[in-house]
Order: sequence, then structure tokens, then C-alpha cells
Amino acid sequence: MVACTEPTELIMNVRAHEGGVNVMVRELNRACTCSIGEWPSPGDCATTSDAISCDCEPSPGNCVDQLRLRRNGEVIITNDFDARDGGQGSLAVAIADGDVVEVVGCGGVASIPLGALPTPPVPEVSGQMNGSDLEVSWTTTPPSATVLAAVSDGFGGRWCHYNGDAGTSTFNAEGVLRELRISVFGLATMVEHDTELGAAHVWRGALSSLRVDPLSR
Repeated sequence: MVACTEPTELIMNVRAHEGGVNVMVRELNRACTCSIGEWPSPGDCATTSDAISCDCEPSPGNCVDQLRLRRNGEVIITNDFDARDGGQGSLAVAIADGDVVEVVGCGGVASIPLGALPTPPVPEVSGQMNGSDLEVSWTTTPPSATVLAAVSDGFGGRWCHYNGDAGTSTFNAEGVLRELRISVFGLATMVEHDTELGAAHVWRGALSSLRVDPLSR
């Protein structure tokens, strides 16, 4: 862990959902790409791998010490931040109105309120094999601002960020023998907060998932 004497400016993407909060940290003025923890902008995709690696040294978020969630002024859960996880961390806790996520370290504390976030849209998801391709379709109710669709075989995969509340995406599953997990997040409009450590982009989402056997063609 690197001790920061001056605040390091960060970009923080925060995904809040029923099961907790995920925080992905990157440093504003230091380019770095990791095999996990990348947050694709709408219209883009990112690959993931359980073999975590980054093309920079040290890993992004190396000066972050801890994540914590504060409710009614009291800290109710904390989790040490390990930059070796690709610059991402999580808090497993049910979110309540008025909660605040805090990113601690890098010369300060980023306080990120979750209380004013809109109701997340719930996706309806289907997936089927078409030859060696997995075709994933979704709609969301109420309509989502964007959708994050991910497919993984347990070792790695791809997730893509789409505009709109309905769509279809194709994932190549050539040679895949393991069961595929489909995860689709319907996301409400992103809310941006300025913090002591930089910009925090907060995405509130609802998750739907299913599993598909790639051999069921």
C-alpha cells in the first residue's frame, strides 16, 4: 500500500444494486487497463479474466486503503481495498435510503451519497445458442437508461454497456464446454458527484441472471 501525502485525483465508478456496492477505481492522470474491473462506457465492451493482470505498475487504486458504508452517520460495514484485484472492491450489504459510500485513502476520503438515486429498472432476460453463438436478449421495466450485459464461463468473459432499454447481443462461445452465466443489469441514469478525491459516477441497477449450457445447440 502506498501512503499518499497529497490527494490523488481518481475516477470512481460505483454500481449500487440489491446485494451491495461495487467500486471501480482508476487514477485520472495515469492510463492503465486491467483484465478485470474495467467499466465500459455506453457503446463499449470490456473483457474479463480470473487471471488478474494490469498493464501498469503499481495497480490502479494502490493508494486506496478501505471502502466503507455509512448509514445515519454510523459506519455499518468496511472492507479493505486490495489494488491487486484490478482496482476494484465491494461491500456486501443491502442498500438503504441515505447511505453514503466512502473511499478512504489516496490523501483523503471520497464521500459518495447513494440516497437520491432513482429506482432501478428490472431486466427480463433470455438466452439461447445459435450454432456457436450465444444470443442474449433483454427488456427492462421501467425503461432503463442503459444496460450492462455480461457473459462468463467462470474463467473469463465479456461485458458490454448498451444504450436503451431493450436489445440483443451475440457472444461467441466457440469451444466453450462450461455452463455460461448471463448477467444483465438494467441501469438508471448515472448520477455524478464531485468528491475530495475526484469524480464519482454512480450507477444504480437491478440484476437478472440465467445460465445456459453451450452444448444445448
